[in-house]
Amino acid sequence: MVRGATIRLRSGERINIYGPPGSGKTILLLSLVDIVVRDAGIVQIGGMDPLNHRSEILRRTCYIPQTIAGKMDPGLYISLYRSLHGLETGGTDYGGELDKNILLRLQLLKRPGLVIIDGVEDLDSGSRILLNNYLEEAGATLITASREPDDGTRYDYRGYMEGGKLDVFPVV
Repeated sequence: MVRGATIRLRSGERINIYGPPGSGKTILLLSLVDIVVRDAGIVQIGGMDPLNHRSEILRRTCYIPQTIAGKMDPGLYISLYRSLHGLETGGTDYGGELDKNILLRLQLLKRPGLVIIDGVEDLDSGSRILLNNYLEEAGATLITASREPDDGTRYDYRGYMEGGKLDVFPVV
């Protein structure tokens, strides 16, 4: 349950929402992309409510979930992703399983204006560098959730969440 959460970000601003497990971070991020049904409150991204404009918001948003469900071959996922988004196809020789690092690289191909990452601490150093470079170059907005207040990324705001309540404060 989320209660009393207000976040207002301008284009290019960054916030990390941190707190203990079960505090409501994931539910808050899921509500931003209309993956969970909310029973109250207002959510707007770029002036649009995800409830009514989910497809348009998702086209402009990179969303990396807390966990990647199932075991999918990365090559197959990449081919499917590229075809769905009209991106050039290329080599799909990837080993291992689909993870947050591969998903981030794919999602950034669509040049999103908003990047949402649940469990940002799970990204490897290469993905963190790629993400920070992308944010600087594109001027994209970043919303992350993590267990810790600092993951080495530059943030404009930090939000502490516990018991569904979010307190936001600027980074000095």
